[in-house]
Amino acid sequence: MLANSHQEDLVVPTRGQEPATQQQPFTAVAPQNVVVVVRGDKRLDAELIKLACSVARPKQSRVLALYGVEVPRTRKVEESMPEEEARASDALQYAATIAERCDYDIEPEMVQTRSFAHSIVEEVNQQKCALLIMGAPYQEKHMSGNTLDETIDYVLENATCRVWLVRGSKEMAQAHC
Repeated sequence: MLANSHQEDLVVPTRGQEPATQQQPFTAVAPQNVVVVVRGDKRLDAELIKLACSVARPKQSRVLALYGVEVPRTRKVEESMPEEEARASDALQYAATIAERCDYDIEPEMVQTRSFAHSIVEEVNQQKCALLIMGAPYQEKHMSGNTLDETIDYVLENATCRVWLVRGSKEMAQAHC
């Protein structure tokens, strides 16, 4: 006989009683929307996109690839920044290519903002995301104090969804030298 680990949660009303509320056992739920932050590091971005597609596929969730361009205060937020826009376009096109190889469509988006960290948190809230995937490049030596960048710190403190942080490998870091 199979044991039901949730038997104690099941309450069967007797005649004349109101039905008791049943507690539902915990089940893992795949996210409905996934945001992936890409930074233009092809090896790390490819790993993040593949991960997002594999997580999203079972529920046919939407995947949004997000690239941020931070605008200095000396410029208007909506001002054209051709070099940064070109880097964003390249990174997002690469992300779309990786997703296509995984037989998955993603929605690429460039965000031009004063604070990319704030924009990430706003985006995951607007998109009703259940998961945010970010990458952090491998660092051989850690600086004293804060070892994560400010964007990651802010997102980890303020995102309302689950956040997966993927650290790049030592091999990836050495390949860029």
